[in-house]
Amino acid sequence: MRPNRVNAETNGPELPVMSKMRILIVFLLWCLLLVICWPLALLALLLFPILWLIALPFRFLGAAVGGLLALVKALFLLPARLLGYKAKS
Repeated sequence: MRPNRVNAETNGPELPVMSKMRILIVFLLWCLLLVICWPLALLALLLFPILWLIALPFRFLGAAVGGLLALVKALFLLPARLLGYKAKS
């Protein structure tokens, strides 16, 4: 896995090109919605942080379940690893 490159100007991780493109596309779609139906665009702008906060516990739960499944997998594969088996990665 490649480490994240650091942006010299901000000293933070540099976003991948696809992530930058996705942000641009979402912004352009929001601008189009603002032109077509500005009340709906403003409502979306106000509701997005609230929906993000509501979804946050489910993201934490997903990370916890993923970690638990990784632990169960490691426990099941422990005997094989002790016998010298190395999985292709």
